[in-house]
Amino acid sequence: AVMGVRAWEILETPELDYFNVVTNELTKYPNIDVVVMTFGGNDILRGTKGVDPNNYDSEVRLSTCYSQPVRAGAWSSTNECIQLMAAALENQIGQIVDHILSVRPDIRVAILSYDYGAREPDAGYTIEDQHLAFLQVEMAKRNIALARDRVEYVNNFGLMQYLYGIPEAVPPIAPGVVPPP
Repeated sequence: AVMGVRAWEILETPELDYFNVVTNELTKYPNIDVVVMTFGGNDILRGTKGVDPNNYDSEVRLSTCYSQPVRAGAWSSTNECIQLMAAALENQIGQIVDHILSVRPDIRVAILSYDYGAREPDAGYTIEDQHLAFLQVEMAKRNIALARDRVEYVNNFGLMQYLYGIPEAVPPIAPGVVPPP
């Protein structure tokens, strides 16, 4: 586990040595039968590379889609920016899944949704906008599972809100009161 890491960092940061670590662990422990992956909030709130077709290295955040709703040659609307972000993540996470499957074709991969991710909004977007963007990313992760054997997408979006309520809400929302995921 690498907490807080973004998908592009796994692909591009030699210090993480992620692929070698995964290869070594899956080879060393043949009894591992499921790799569990959780990606999401960090990737869109802190910045995803590969979104801007004119500048791969530009880290586009969710706030970028709202603060720059039109970027010449890159996207024409906020929604297109979010769709491009989801597509970039689908590509990046797909590469990681493909590596795991190439090491151990017998293994299963579970891609989990990213739960309880909303933060206080900034740059002109609302919590609802934030959750809709998260759902775009979740659909991209689901596409990864649908396109590959032995890969499952597990949607637990909203589970923590249901179990623990939303104490920060005004008025606070008790556990079990919000709709189940």
